Amino acid sequence: MPDIPDGEIHAAAARRALQHFPVDAGDMKFIRAGENLTYRVYARDGERSYVLRLHRPGYNALSALNSERLWTNALLNDGIRAPQAICSLTGENYVSVTIPEAAETRWAGLSLWVKGDLLSSHLDSEQTPLETCTSYLFALGALIGAIHCQASSWTPPRGFSRHRLDADALIGGQPLWGPFWKHQALSAPERALLERTRDTIHKALLKYGEPESTFTLIHGDPHAQNVIVAAEGLTLIDFDDAAFGWHQYDLAVALQPYAGTPRFDAFHDALIKGYRSRRRISDRDLSLVPMFVLARQLAQIGWSHTRPELGTPVWFERVKAQACKAAHTFVPPF
Repeated sequence: MPDIPDGEIHAAAARRALQHFPVDAGDMKFIRAGENLTYRVYARDGERSYVLRLHRPGYNALSALNSERLWTNALLNDGIRAPQAICSLTGENYVSVTIPEAAETRWAGLSLWVKGDLLSSHLDSEQTPLETCTSYLFALGALIGAIHCQASSWTPPRGFSRHRLDADALIGGQPLWGPFWKHQALSAPERALLERTRDTIHKALLKYGEPESTFTLIHGDPHAQNVIVAAEGLTLIDFDDAAFGWHQYDLAVALQPYAGTPRFDAFHDALIKGYRSRRRISDRDLSLVPMFVLARQLAQIGWSHTRPELGTPVWFERVKAQACKAAHTFVPPF
C-alpha cells in the first residue's frame, strides 16, 4: 500500500480524534489507505489496542456509519464475531475531525483491535497446505452464510441507511465504485469490450431481480485481508462497504483474488460447502457466482480509476487481464 498523501496531517487529525474517546492512547501505527485511513492505536497499559478509522469524505454519510454500527452490534448479539465499537466520551459512534490543511472533514470511529492473523497471510503463502487453506475457506463460507441468515431474519430499525448495491450501483452507467471503462490503463478495444460487458451484466441482473432469498444486507468486502484468523475462529472486519446487495456478490468477493490460480476450484468448492452448512442456496442461484466475480473485477478497476492518489495497486494488471479474458467469453445466464 503506498504512502498516503499528507500522511503527517492526517496522523495529527487521528490524534485529535482520539482525544474524544475514553482511551489512554500511546503509540499509533498507520495500517492502510483504502476507503478509509486506518490506524492501530496501542493503549499505554499495553493490555489492548484499537483500530481508528478516518472515513473518506463523501462515501458514507453519518446516518450510514451509525447504521453500520447498528448492524455489527446486532451481529454480535446473535453470536457472530464482528468488530466491537468504542463510543466517544459523549456516547456517539463517531466524532468529526477537521483537517484544514487538506480542506476536508472526516468522521472518525474507534473499535477494539481484533487479535489474530490476516487470513490472506495463510492463503497467499505457498507454505500453507491446500488442506489447511480449504478448511479456512469452509469456515469463511460458513461465516458469510451465518451473516446472510442474520440479515435475512433481522429487521433494521427505522432510519437505517446503507447503500443499495443493486444493478445500477454495481454495474450501471454510474456505478458506486466508479466508471471502470474510463480507466486510463485500458486500450480502446478493452474499453469497448468492458462497456459491452457492463450492459450485458446489467441486463442480466435486472432479469434476475432481487429475490428475498438472495438480496439482503451483505458485508460487501469479505476478501481475505478483511478476515482475522484466531483460535476461536474467523472474524470479518471492516464493514465500510456493507450494503443491501446479492449474497452471490459476497461469495464472489471472497473468491475473486484466486481467480485463474490452480487452487481456485478447490477454494470455490470449500467456500460453497461451508456456506451451505449454514444457509440454503439453490444451484441456479450459485450458477451466477462467476458473473459476480466478473462484476467484482470491474468494480475494482473502477475503484482504482477514482483513487489515483493511491497509485496503481499491485493487483491492477492481474485483475484487468482476468476481467478482459472473462469478458471475452462471458455468456449471460438469462
